[in-house]
Amino acid sequence: MCFMAQHPQLNLRHLEAIVTAGRLGSISSASEAINLSQPALTQAVGRVEAQLGHLLFDRQPSGVTPTEAGRLITARIERALAYVARGGQACDVERACPRSLISNDASLLDSCGH
Repeated sequence: MCFMAQHPQLNLRHLEAIVTAGRLGSISSASEAINLSQPALTQAVGRVEAQLGHLLFDRQPSGVTPTEAGRLITARIERALAYVARGGQACDVERACPRSLISNDASLLDSCGH
């Protein structure tokens, strides 16, 4: 079963929020960029972190900085979002990347090679 099917409370919008926050270094800037309220984006980040068991960002008054896990996960999410944007289905991501998209175990550090 694919990651998105295992975590139905998460959706592509949550994943887009993670990527945008990491790229912009700011929750408020990311919320504006993807037209999602700041509380909703903060909640989405928190949900993903809780599901994965990893903090994705170090939070400071000046913004957010991806943790090592955040950088690794963001790279995988970007590949998955690009795949979906090309017409793939969310649950087909694992066909493009045979290892689990995101894992809360040692495979977090593995690369799928795509």
